[in-house]
Amino acid sequence: MREEPPILTDVADGVAVLTLNRPRALNAINLEMLHAMWDHVTRWRDDQNVSAVIIKGAGDKAFSAGGDVRAVVEKRGDDAFMHEVYRAEYVYDRMIHHYPKPYIPFMDGIVMGGGAGISVHSRGRRIVTERTVFAMPETALGLFPDMGASHFLARTPGSIGMYLSLTGVRIGAADAIRAGFADHHMPSGAIDDLIAALRTGEDADAAIARMRTDPGPSSLAAMADAIDRCFSADSLGGVIAALEAENGEWAAESLKLIRAMCPFSQAVTFKDVRMGRGRSIEECLCTAFRLALRFMDREDYFEGARAILIDKDNAPRWNPDAIEKVDPAEVDACFAPLGERFRELSFD
Repeated sequence: MREEPPILTDVADGVAVLTLNRPRALNAINLEMLHAMWDHVTRWRDDQNVSAVIIKGAGDKAFSAGGDVRAVVEKRGDDAFMHEVYRAEYVYDRMIHHYPKPYIPFMDGIVMGGGAGISVHSRGRRIVTERTVFAMPETALGLFPDMGASHFLARTPGSIGMYLSLTGVRIGAADAIRAGFADHHMPSGAIDDLIAALRTGEDADAAIARMRTDPGPSSLAAMADAIDRCFSADSLGGVIAALEAENGEWAAESLKLIRAMCPFSQAVTFKDVRMGRGRSIEECLCTAFRLALRFMDREDYFEGARAILIDKDNAPRWNPDAIEKVDPAEVDACFAPLGERFRELSFD
């Protein structure tokens, strides 16, 4: 039986639809898909006959759960692959941020990691549904919220971005809109009607405004004061101290989540999100590129993948095994220029 291609495209009446087509893998994005996405979406950008682009996921579970971790694990030690897989992802993310036409991610189902990169970095027309589950769980895998996520995590109201990146907490549609990761809510079944409306010539913004619905209340809005009290600290240790002083079930659960994640990843993530304030998307992506390649030389990422995705014992052995044992000099070294081994990220 022949496998279906991992990317499907459909162009008609001036509207291009790109479907991530790996539903059994929760539409995890691999290098082949990144290259195909770049080719299609840049061609549509330059095609005067295409007026809008919609990107969606196949199946009913996920828009995209992120990058294909297993593929990266299998290529461990392959410098050329590591450089290209992160380069291809990050230049795509930057391209959609500046996309001159309506680029409409229909974020139905799970949206995590690289799935956030190919959607949240776009602007103004990001759609979530009642099935949206958004999270930045990278530190549980021994990584960090990469794909330039510091650009949008640092721009959330208050300290929401720091809270979500350090805890990996999952949020729904209303909270994704509250955080600034999405713009509009629609029922999950509205995608075909949206495509049909655009193909009749209706303006993209007018169609979205007509079809959008109320996502309901945001739990993040209700928790804003507590989040800001605890996650606005100027150090990771300060966040932990604030949570310890806060008391209550939410603070205890947040502290438990932070302690369960990779300690080194947490330290790098804290610094990266703080640095993202006031930085351009290009600066955030270039920093993430340095960090991602440095993490490929560390054991933590591959240990996290083993524990969570491969052996599934959920018992990763982090090194170091506590936040208090992380060497700040090692954290700082991850942010330094790459040197001769790797080329820096370029958008030329």
